[in-house]
Amino acid sequence: NQVSGVYSDLKETTIEAAKETRGEILLTPSGKLAPVFFHASCGGKTLRPDQVWGNFVEGYRSVECPFCQGHGGKERGWSNFIDLNRFEGFLKWASDRSIIKISRKKIERANSYQVAQDQVRSSLVRLYIEGDLVVIPKTTFRRYFGRELVASNYFTMKAQRSGVMISGHGLGHGVGMCQMGALELAQRGWSYRRILAYYFPEHELYKVY
Repeated sequence: NQVSGVYSDLKETTIEAAKETRGEILLTPSGKLAPVFFHASCGGKTLRPDQVWGNFVEGYRSVECPFCQGHGGKERGWSNFIDLNRFEGFLKWASDRSIIKISRKKIERANSYQVAQDQVRSSLVRLYIEGDLVVIPKTTFRRYFGRELVASNYFTMKAQRSGVMISGHGLGHGVGMCQMGALELAQRGWSYRRILAYYFPEHELYKVY
């Protein structure tokens, strides 16, 4: 109920699952209590915390996840348009924070932008502004524009005459367990232990009481 926050999320099966796994925790390789992250749909491959938020968290590994494909709505694919004025505001914001090394004056002079050929799985956007190459982590776009415009960190960007089009798949930050992938694995008969071991391969499940 983190997202929907309604009582209809609570069912006999969820109550029973919570009771049956009571006292079980995930520990990092060094035996510490693990911060456990999850998201709606990874779009094909999960990410580590440092790839998204910049901070290292012990025990996390990026894993391939073809299992979420075909589940959900926006998870299957999404596209959103950002006009030039709003995109220019983003570039100025990134310049002020030294995320990109280009002056505000050059950004203001630019009438359009060129985007180098991109792939969904790439972690960077390569953008040409007045002939200068600017490299921007894709996670920066989601941080600035929010999850409504940039639903995941897996997307491609195309420059248009009046702005840029961002198209991708997946939903959420992509770190840790992919919920739609876990749903598919559960429907295939995987146990919760096996699912956790897949998405958190370096963690250990312990029962403390």
